[in-house]
Amino acid sequence: MTRDEFIDRLKALKREATIFLPACLIVYLGAMAGVGPAQRWLANHQSTARLANLVLPALIVLLVINVAFLKWDVKRRLRKHGLLCPACGKPLTKPPVRLVDSTGTCGSCGAVVFED
Repeated sequence: MTRDEFIDRLKALKREATIFLPACLIVYLGAMAGVGPAQRWLANHQSTARLANLVLPALIVLLVINVAFLKWDVKRRLRKHGLLCPACGKPLTKPPVRLVDSTGTCGSCGAVVFED
């Protein structure tokens, strides 16, 4: 890949991320906002009082699943746009960008990424 292709791929990745990541955050924050009212409602009903104790653990499980999904999705998007090092598979986009611009090599393993 050339430097211009790298910049174009990076811009495409950022365009996708500006849509998807805020949507995931809104869904999770919405779930968190519903915890208090749900817990109060469950506690006020005799038949569901025990379920009120399960709301917080369920939220923690949701958080772990959300983090795992986001990690998987970021890796998938990097692979889709070709922004992983061909030699070591590490992302070329981690802040600070792990690609040494002057040499065109991967910041992790030193493999040549850019064509002349």
